[in-house]
Amino acid sequence: MDLAHIPLQSQQPGTTDQPESGNQEFPALVQSTEFWFKSGDIIFSVENKLYKVHKEILARHSSVMQDMFDLPQGDTSRSDCPTLHGCPLVELTDKAREIEYMLSLFYDNLKKHDWTKPTSLTCISTLLLMGKKYGIDYFVKEALRRLRLDHPTSLAGWRAFKGLQDYKMIDEEPSIAMEKIIQIGHEHCIESILPVAYMRYAFVSDLEKILRGDDQDSLSLDRRIACAVALDFLKDKLYSMFQTWMRTANTLVPAKGCKSSTLCPSIHADLVGHFPLWSGLPNGGNIFRTLDNEDLRQLCLPCCKAIKAEYANMCKSFWNMLPDAFLGAVWAELKDFEQ
Repeated sequence: MDLAHIPLQSQQPGTTDQPESGNQEFPALVQSTEFWFKSGDIIFSVENKLYKVHKEILARHSSVMQDMFDLPQGDTSRSDCPTLHGCPLVELTDKAREIEYMLSLFYDNLKKHDWTKPTSLTCISTLLLMGKKYGIDYFVKEALRRLRLDHPTSLAGWRAFKGLQDYKMIDEEPSIAMEKIIQIGHEHCIESILPVAYMRYAFVSDLEKILRGDDQDSLSLDRRIACAVALDFLKDKLYSMFQTWMRTANTLVPAKGCKSSTLCPSIHADLVGHFPLWSGLPNGGNIFRTLDNEDLRQLCLPCCKAIKAEYANMCKSFWNMLPDAFLGAVWAELKDFEQ
């Protein structure tokens, strides 16, 4: 059944095709100006918009479409095989913006997309959605690369970031991005990014804000409650770690070989409360950064080395608490959908 009588509305003014008299059962369809190729051999109908594209190009990128086109084709003259201007007409349930983004990558690629630069979460979500649905592996890999880079599973990886609101491959307002990324992680079963995604969200918020939410909050109440419980748990752990540090400080400072055994303990007592692990949280800072010379100013070299070593152990211990606090798991147990 050829549907050439369907009313087509071009996006170019003055070129509107009028429907044949009496044919009012079809809504007006807008012909894409960007993805309507004269040489195309298949037409997609998406949200009343038409795209005339090429099977060979679609099959080159999408394993699902390749398999679909490899199937024996039925008799297109039959009434249950709709065509338009001699091309198969396929109605898709995707959104027009999703199809257009996919086609722009197929046809334009680097002409329009620079994947060395940060991109929006809308684009990343579309890469995941369309990549998984249509078997476009490089879409999925690119989305995961960006999400994983900004949400590392190792402490060393996290220390490449300046703070909780620092993103390298995601271009989004941080306060909005944090909630969206948690949603993406759950919706697409990307467990490995969730501990750091939750950490970013929880550590720049307070319990009241998390529980109250706001108009832009995309997290469900259950997830916000779980996040608040985890934040309270982690704050208690930090306080306990600080108390342990202070209680055992005399075994750490003065260190073996200390050059100022009378001064270093008092200097340490003045400095320790400002270490980022327990002072950075209320300010949204990077609590996992390593201690620098300013943190340990005026302490002798042996005491500095001893403090840095013990502090590194505490940071690692607290880092390993993140997946347990937010997900009830350990890092090694976190699996992503493709693993």
